[in-house]
Amino acid sequence: MIKRFVKENPIILFFSSFQLMHQLSIGVVIPFWSLMLLEAGWSTEQITYFFAISAFVVFLFGGVIGKLADSFGKKKVILFGLIIQASFFALYYFIIENIWLMLVFRFFEIISFLCISMVSLGALEDFVENDNRGFWTGIFLGIGTIGAMVGPIIAGYLAQFGVYKILLLWSCIITIFCAILLKKVPLKKNKFKHKFSVSDVNPFTQIFHFLRNKKLKGMALLGVLMNSKAQIYAIFFPIFVVQHIGLPVYYLGYLYAIPSFFHIFQAAFGKFFDKTSSEFGVLFGVFLSSVAIFMFPYVTSVYWLCLMLVFYGIGSAIWNVNAWAVMGNIAKKKEMEAEITGTYMSIAKLGVFITTLFSAMIVSKLGIAETMQWMAIVILIGVAICYFFFQPVFHPSGRMSSFDRFFKIKF
Repeated sequence: MIKRFVKENPIILFFSSFQLMHQLSIGVVIPFWSLMLLEAGWSTEQITYFFAISAFVVFLFGGVIGKLADSFGKKKVILFGLIIQASFFALYYFIIENIWLMLVFRFFEIISFLCISMVSLGALEDFVENDNRGFWTGIFLGIGTIGAMVGPIIAGYLAQFGVYKILLLWSCIITIFCAILLKKVPLKKNKFKHKFSVSDVNPFTQIFHFLRNKKLKGMALLGVLMNSKAQIYAIFFPIFVVQHIGLPVYYLGYLYAIPSFFHIFQAAFGKFFDKTSSEFGVLFGVFLSSVAIFMFPYVTSVYWLCLMLVFYGIGSAIWNVNAWAVMGNIAKKKEMEAEITGTYMSIAKLGVFITTLFSAMIVSKLGIAETMQWMAIVILIGVAICYFFFQPVFHPSGRMSSFDRFFKIKF
């Protein structure tokens, strides 16, 4: 079966290898950013500004860059992003002590992230059909996860031989290799011409267009909630583990790896829900991960915590692959893959930006454990609302779905 898939879809697998290399280039740097900036003399507050810029830039330019990619060609935009990333990572190495110049460069570096990661996912959707969209999207995302997991391991090995900022040069080299690899991938051109106008520079133009579709309204709601939950998890989970459960700090690396591990299997989750319903996969994944978050405060041992992280990881992986599959199905009909992908990221990151601003205040009032529980409750309410946005949740396309076949059985 694997040989048949490789033979029938060589371009998708080749493109997925590009995704692995790009995620590796990012994974080498991201876990060590804080340490690099501290080593360069930055304060904690200044480091916070460095990270806060990213969510704001994604909100402003996600939909705009998606529209540009659909109008002028996805391959051109991805290559442009790779050039920016390689150039700025090299420049970071020499000017990392200059805080203001670094903040300005960070603005443009996040634009390169949008040009590569967001547009790449949109370009993938050009090659897949609806019946196997979840499977191939899962292959693409799962292979990328391997790069994101291997990157920090390599970075930890390299960092021990010198200053942390040497990792920036390694990322630059890998990014250049990504550009060479991408040159060999023949990406499709859109059949429909999407003219870019001055009004498209306004991020709200794409957002309003995105929200005209009923299912995309549901994806926008869940995207804001799930990305906000991920932000709270990233910020407060380490404190929760150390203070609430009393585990040593070195446990955190192993605990964070548990949910990430299940993202490798997104192809299997996507394939399963291709046969039932990607919409149901979205709702089920969000439900499972939210219930796991809700149960965190009741955990009293590392064993139960690991079990909850398993459920959290499986739910997050199911949600992720099926969310992109649902949006890919809608985008493919209009050949607006990059615009819809970018606009979704704009909306979702707006939620992250707001959550970052208010999370400290919420935690100070409720506490970390209670904040995670209330976040889970709000997300579960969002699942109930989106059930109606996603109607019909189960819908056969040319053949009866597994869900419908099950209920046709006479007991």
